[in-house]
Amino acid sequence: MPYLESFFYYIVVVLLMFVILFGGALFLYMSFGQFKIFFAKEEVTLDIEKNLLYSLVKNRIFKFFILAYFATFCFFYLNQATDYFSDERAYPQAKAYKIVADLVLFHYDFFIAHRNLYYRPIGLKLIEPYQDVQEYLMQKGFEFIPKDDAERAIWRYEYFYSQYIRAMAAPIDFDKLTPDDLGYILRIGGHPAIYKAEAKEMLIEVEGIIESLMNNSMKDKYYDEVNRYMTTILFSVWWEKFSFLHYTLGVRTVHEHLSKDYNIILTQWTEDKDYFIRLNKFSNWLDITKDKIDNSQTLHKMMKNHQLIYPELMGLRVTLMSAITYAEMQYGELSCSNKMLQKYYIYKQEFLKYARNDIGYRRLSKQERLRASSLASSNLEDYILFKYCDVKAMNLELDSQVFIYSKTFNKTKKIIAGFDNGR
Repeated sequence: MPYLESFFYYIVVVLLMFVILFGGALFLYMSFGQFKIFFAKEEVTLDIEKNLLYSLVKNRIFKFFILAYFATFCFFYLNQATDYFSDERAYPQAKAYKIVADLVLFHYDFFIAHRNLYYRPIGLKLIEPYQDVQEYLMQKGFEFIPKDDAERAIWRYEYFYSQYIRAMAAPIDFDKLTPDDLGYILRIGGHPAIYKAEAKEMLIEVEGIIESLMNNSMKDKYYDEVNRYMTTILFSVWWEKFSFLHYTLGVRTVHEHLSKDYNIILTQWTEDKDYFIRLNKFSNWLDITKDKIDNSQTLHKMMKNHQLIYPELMGLRVTLMSAITYAEMQYGELSCSNKMLQKYYIYKQEFLKYARNDIGYRRLSKQERLRASSLASSNLEDYILFKYCDVKAMNLELDSQVFIYSKTFNKTKKIIAGFDNGR
């Protein structure tokens, strides 16, 4: 029954897409024909319109496109079914619904998904119907997947978060936007203070999704070996990109570096135990992910098709460890023997060794390398290691620069003063 029902849904979606696509093409064709007749100063009659339509139906190119359209989605179904219904995959009854959901996602990606849509009210209105359909199909599939199987997390990523991650966006609260805000989010991709209330719910769910990916079993062998870890990296980079980890701080400013309030609030996160626990969880998950990638031939092959994922993983590990080290130094030992500072140095060395020796990394564009290296840069920890721990600049930065750290925050001044007094 699930196979027949899902196949019926598939036919309905294909036909609906056909009506939308070719209905629009037909409208444009008839309008163009009527304009030609109008400018020729002829009267547009019903017979003339019938002849226009008849000439289109007889057109070989038109017939070819119709045939190609249906052939494409027949091939799409057979290709997905061959994969999903193979012995190596799990829950074929659920996958029958996933084929339909994949088709809806394909239609969404092809015709609607665009980065700036996530920053426009009309864009969010266009997204909602697709998400409603995806939710229905996903729940139909979940009837055949146990609640503790991490494959559910893969589905939620693909149908509700992959578009946001590709667009590097999050739901925007347009009521809070000023003209300056709009220009700002279009330049940098967003700001946690102007996300909708449901963005906070999204973040809670994302943390649960990653926790499921990293801790729950997964019967599907392919998802277990590949998607589990690829999805974890993508989610983590997305979180860091928008300072989602700072979301609960309630920051509200556009020109953040000029805002005294922003600077005060930003220093308070080290007192947030829940946030600190979250940092450590993410750091541990990324360590596990790196280890799996380094020891999996399948994941190595995937990295070749997604060249930015591994560099961002390496850089993000340094970023998270920098934040953990900063928080630890607020209350722990202020010396070069600080365990977290030593761990940060190890992570930084791993990134530099990778960046200097990996052929794939060196083949990336300058902008792509800058993205990964900026994730792996941390002025305070590097400054301390350079000035107080006798670590050479070449062991901390790719360009061996001399570190100049701005003592902006009171807590940072306290750390520097502690190292000064300890020497």
